[in-house]
Amino acid sequence: MNLASLQPPQHQQSKQQPSTAQRILARTGLVLAPIGALPLLSQWDTPIAQVGGILLWMVIWWLTQAVPLWLTALLPIVVSPLVGLTKTSEIVIHYARSPIFLFIGGFLLAQALEQENVHRWVVAHLLRWSRGYPRPLFLLLTGGAYLLSMWLSNTATTLALLPVLLVFRHEPYSWLLALGVAYGASLGGMATLVGTPPNAFLAGLLEEQGITLAFSDWLLLAFPVSLFLLGVWIVLALVGFARVWQVPKTVHLPDTMASIQLSRRARQVLLVFLLTVLLWIFRKSLVLGNFTIPGWSAWLPWSDYPDDATVAILAVLLLGMLGIVTTDAVRRLPWDALLLFGGGFALSYLIQEHDFGQWWRNQIENWTPEEFRTGLWAATTLILTEFASNTATSAIFAPLALSTAGIQLAVIVTLSASGAFMLPIATMPNLLVYSAGLVSWRQMIRAGLLMNCVALIINVNLVPVLFQWVMTTNNG
Repeated sequence: MNLASLQPPQHQQSKQQPSTAQRILARTGLVLAPIGALPLLSQWDTPIAQVGGILLWMVIWWLTQAVPLWLTALLPIVVSPLVGLTKTSEIVIHYARSPIFLFIGGFLLAQALEQENVHRWVVAHLLRWSRGYPRPLFLLLTGGAYLLSMWLSNTATTLALLPVLLVFRHEPYSWLLALGVAYGASLGGMATLVGTPPNAFLAGLLEEQGITLAFSDWLLLAFPVSLFLLGVWIVLALVGFARVWQVPKTVHLPDTMASIQLSRRARQVLLVFLLTVLLWIFRKSLVLGNFTIPGWSAWLPWSDYPDDATVAILAVLLLGMLGIVTTDAVRRLPWDALLLFGGGFALSYLIQEHDFGQWWRNQIENWTPEEFRTGLWAATTLILTEFASNTATSAIFAPLALSTAGIQLAVIVTLSASGAFMLPIATMPNLLVYSAGLVSWRQMIRAGLLMNCVALIINVNLVPVLFQWVMTTNNG
């Protein structure tokens, strides 16, 4: 089997046509959103109401997908100056914040890894090490998806492993291999700031308040959560579905796996990648009990000037000088996601600037018992992200959570936005393995419902403990 010759089926790469119900919903939202927002936007002497109108308009368009997500994200540039909330020059700067350049650098680095087939080299070794045994193969594919998705997008990770999954599609355990890759990719993205857009989006929200969320801080906070959930999934798959694995060794992995080697350019990309990761992790000093590892930025007289975006763009410069990142790679950037980022940052600015968050907090405190508030936020986010993109979900809830109850709740909401496991439409990894025919709707719901429940419990109970530990470590 030659991995380089394997490609996902063509229907994987084509955009699915919306159903009749989806088209009706989109058309309804297209008209309903501005009509519903107009009474709020016309209250010229009540900025809170006007912000609520913009938020209502954007939420309806995002949820109904009346227009592309990125187009909705541009609404603040047009509406907020026209209703007198802010100048255009003050709103557009939020579409070029530092985390957006972190995402640009991370995506170009991921493109380079894929372009030079570094990911296929990793996959080849995973398969060779499993020797064709189902359980080790499951562990290696799940773990490989988890590790790759910490640095690549979860979609790219799943696409990279999809050809391998198709090789085993006739095995009785193939659906567990598929869910292992899909869930591993989603959980790996939670662990790092560049793993999934909501994480970088939260860093941008905090930057607006003068708070730096370092790569290492997020790693200390989110990595244990994602690793715990990964462990839960592995136990569920190997123990909860033990009968599925009771098959003899039937898969022979050919010796051609060993022939996949890293080219000179691939080794250069891998070296830049490893350097970037080290610079991200050790930018700030790491305090481990009584032992402190000094960060490289501490050696600068202006230690707070560089951030993780500095490192990401340095990687791009190095790859560009090596001739690996080109103008074509820049053209392939996900500009729709970058505009969606900017729209979320602009919406957050309006919420903070005009005290809409304080008003929202008052409503929650008046109508919700205190002991249920965190769980309600997490559950609402998790349910919504089963039907909407995690980026759009975090763009709606993270700014409100941050302005309502502070950083801890915003972290819980951000992690909850990446905790969708139950439905094929919930995440791109889920959709890819489902549309490839590797897993049925019923199998995904069966495994994903339990994972959703565990994720909710962990986000509500473990994240606050880890958050306080990270805060104490930084302050200590």
